[in-house]
Amino acid sequence: MVQISKADYETVEVVCEHCGEECLLNRREDFTHTGPYASENVHCPHCRREFRIVNDTVNPPFELFVFSAQEHFRKKRYMLAVATMAQAWELFFAMFADAWFLYRPFFSSGKSARDRARLSQLQEEMGQLLQRCTFAPLRNLVINTVACEIAPQTLDDAELAVKRIKSPGLCNDPPLSIVSSVGDPATKDILRALLNLGIGELRTKVLHHQAYRPLRVEVERCLEGELLLLYRTKCALAVGSFDEFAAGIV
Repeated sequence: MVQISKADYETVEVVCEHCGEECLLNRREDFTHTGPYASENVHCPHCRREFRIVNDTVNPPFELFVFSAQEHFRKKRYMLAVATMAQAWELFFAMFADAWFLYRPFFSSGKSARDRARLSQLQEEMGQLLQRCTFAPLRNLVINTVACEIAPQTLDDAELAVKRIKSPGLCNDPPLSIVSSVGDPATKDILRALLNLGIGELRTKVLHHQAYRPLRVEVERCLEGELLLLYRTKCALAVGSFDEFAAGIV
């Protein structure tokens, strides 16, 4: 068995135990599933011999994008760092939606009442509602959901809450009055900080027709101060994956 030497959201790298060549493997093209890989047989693209790989990463997708953004930053690929970090935020916002609208109400029910088929149906419905949402609408969804105290406790509640994503415009820009009305000072501080995230605007300048080349100091703010905000938000709002809820970590 060979340890994976490097893993990101799209690929894994490993040294073939037979020929010693570095193998770059794509999670969709070179495997039957996208991972994580606890123990998986692969074929070396150089010598074509089979060997087993282990020790894949189990980090959530948003975190893999954070790591990639940090690597781009170290190599002074600041435009790539900005684009990748913005995508990390989008994945985190989507993770929030899953946690608040689906996983928490699902696991709040007793084991005998947990309907996996219904959960999958609601997840598909919400995925269709959010599939075209970019950075700002997803961020708005987080802010509006928390500020309006939308917190379904059962899958019945979740079904109604998912419908509210579109009809009352939870993805629209939240008025400042909504954030100001939040009673808990720590939560209010987080929501205000999310409203003022700089990564979204910087990404727009980088990716659109301006093709803006950001300076190190501009990107540094997004990869340091705003990254701290991301993890602070994750902790304060109890955002987690399905597996984290199942394990009782969240």
